Amino acid sequence: KEKKTQMVRIDKVQFLFELTKMYENSRDSGSVVVTMKKLSSATKTKSKYSRSKNKGMVCPQDETSGVPACLFRATLGSKKISTVVVKDDVELFIEEYSTLLRANMDNLKKKERKKRPKKQAVEE
Repeated sequence: KEKKTQMVRIDKVQFLFELTKMYENSRDSGSVVVTMKKLSSATKTKSKYSRSKNKGMVCPQDETSGVPACLFRATLGSKKISTVVVKDDVELFIEEYSTLLRANMDNLKKKERKKRPKKQAVEE
């Protein structure tokens, strides 16, 4: 069996710094996967019809102070990082995150299109 690595929870600034390093490391090979998830301080209740063994995302009360928050996760291979952004900081974080994305999108390749034969005009 493969050994699962523990996801590391870090602050927002450190998360953006580590994410930049992940994008730089993924230029040769690999993909960075970033996910966002709504996070509440209350635990989810498990439905009696659910077959899943996951009991829901538990968030420490002191981390969000009962304020709605968003969980950002990033993975590259076996390296995993995450951070929690509270409602008041989301706009600033998204601006910084979008700037980071624009800076690292220079390695994208254009999609190759198939050349279609042009329709010839019918002369009368």
